[in-house]
Amino acid sequence: MDLNIQTSNAKEVFDKLYEAGNEKSKEKIGGNIQWLRMDDKKSSYVSLETKGDYHDRNDWQRQFEWLYETTVKFLKFFKPLIKNVK
Repeated sequence: MDLNIQTSNAKEVFDKLYEAGNEKSKEKIGGNIQWLRMDDKKSSYVSLETKGDYHDRNDWQRQFEWLYETTVKFLKFFKPLIKNVK
């Protein structure tokens, strides 16, 4: 799951989101969330991963549940933060 920040001022937006949400995101979304400013690139990311093999149909239910739950967490957490970034 990624939040991809691709704007002309991506680093400024990332910095504001990081300042406002880095610590809380670990609590609300997951402790292994990664904030990737990527100074050598135009865009920045906030990313959360899980292990899984999409070829393993026996694990699909868990994978889909993780994707759904994580998407909801990202939306609930980042939507208000993004609205406040100016």
